[in-house]
Amino acid sequence: MKRYLGKTIAAFAGLIVILHSAAGPQEPPQAPQAAKGQGTAPASGEWTASKPVDRLTPLQATAPQKAFQPPESRQASRGGLSFNFEGAPLADVLDYLSRAAGLAIIKDTEIDARVSIVSHRSLTEDEALDLLNAVLYEKGYAAIRMDRALRVVKRDSARTQDIPVQSGSNPQDVQKKDEFVTQIIPVQFVDARELLTNIQPLLDASTSISANQSSNSIVMTDTLRNVRRVMEIIQALDTAVADISEVRVFTLKHAKASDTATIINQVFNPDQQGSSRTGSSLSSRGFSGFPFSGGFPSGGGRSSGRD
Repeated sequence: MKRYLGKTIAAFAGLIVILHSAAGPQEPPQAPQAAKGQGTAPASGEWTASKPVDRLTPLQATAPQKAFQPPESRQASRGGLSFNFEGAPLADVLDYLSRAAGLAIIKDTEIDARVSIVSHRSLTEDEALDLLNAVLYEKGYAAIRMDRALRVVKRDSARTQDIPVQSGSNPQDVQKKDEFVTQIIPVQFVDARELLTNIQPLLDASTSISANQSSNSIVMTDTLRNVRRVMEIIQALDTAVADISEVRVFTLKHAKASDTATIINQVFNPDQQGSSRTGSSLSSRGFSGFPFSGGFPSGGGRSSGRD
């Protein structure tokens, strides 16, 4: 039995030697390489310098990197425009707006004014442009918006520029801004030409305003703020005439309607001296326009209740 066990152990030992030889020689594990200029630590635990070190070099401290600052144009898209100018040249304000909002500034005239603009909160691009238009208007300039460009011109020449054209008579539809527009204001009851003579003394000399007879409309070029004010005046006058106006239909029995209409139009013709649209001068003019010699045919100056 002992002989059998000895042979078995010897066979296993031989097999292990054969397998180890087939695997080939293995390199011993290498110790981790030390940093340059430092020693290596052998397995025995003793410190041995790989090469002589003249001096120790301290680690260089790196300055912390600054946080990324987004461009001003990106801040403008999020409503990050801020105005804080005290007696600054207007040209500098325009340059800041160009950089911050990404607008191209076109200067058609020399700009030599100084302004003071202070805002304690961030403004959107539209709010900044409204504020700029107000400042430019006070200094005698105007800004014409053209997509992503802003053309700065003299205020007197703004009416000949490519500005928006609007139509309507409701002042509530017009915002109180200093942006230049051309507004067509339809008039319903009042003569636009007569209305123009009442409005012109209330306007600035640079305002362009005229009356169109065929459409009975007022054509005005000025800032939205001034246009709204004129529209409020026109609405008040036009509404007042509408309140006192009355439309009645008369049925004629013995006269032709066309002939009667011609006679009435001659009596109330506004081109004749002393006449009015309301017919207040009818009594002083008499009834010479009628084809009768003595007034009404019934005599006595009283109507018989018929035509």
